Amino acid sequence: MKETLLDTLGEIVWFLMFITPLIIIPLTWKFIDGSKMVKIASGLLLSLVCSIILFCIGMAILLRHGLGPG
Repeated sequence: MKETLLDTLGEIVWFLMFITPLIIIPLTWKFIDGSKMVKIASGLLLSLVCSIILFCIGMAILLRHGLGPG
């Protein structure tokens, strides 16, 4: 039960990693004041940071028992 729940959480985090820019960039466009370049750059930077964090979490869940059978 616990392993299945953790695997499911890992899958959710993995897909959120790819969906994050589609969520973050429109939010930064709406809430950050400044020129278009500032909005685009801050949205890309923030979505990159969030995607890297989600990638690290997903890899930690995936590799929790190490590589290969054991």
